[in-house]
Amino acid sequence: MEAPSSLKTLCRFVEMTLVPEDKTLQFTIDKEVFGRERDTFLLPEDITQFAGMEEIGATVVAVYMRYLHDVLKQANMCSMVGFIDPATVSANSGTIADRSRLVAGRLQKTDGEQIFMMPYNPGLVSLTGFCFYDFQ
Repeated sequence: MEAPSSLKTLCRFVEMTLVPEDKTLQFTIDKEVFGRERDTFLLPEDITQFAGMEEIGATVVAVYMRYLHDVLKQANMCSMVGFIDPATVSANSGTIADRSRLVAGRLQKTDGEQIFMMPYNPGLVSLTGFCFYDFQ
């Protein structure tokens, strides 16, 4: 399958600019995406793994979720979909109780009308979970 031209351009940028200069891409993820603002970084290998359809990490998923949020914002649909930061629910992030509290806290800060996207990988199989929360 032929890669899209935009993906080829991104890969060329990685090969020609990021790798030779030992650089990373920095992204700010606004508070409205995950409930708190944070900076994150993509390494050149993150991008090449994504482009090569290889296993990707939580950082790539978080940046993609930021992109999806931007698309929803342009379509005036942010009130319909919420996102939970993959780093907060990762199997490597604290105890199950800690992760549960973080998810519950995120859900309690909404109006109850959103569908939440929460990627979760228990360590063996990649799964994407959807959490439907009804405040009624």
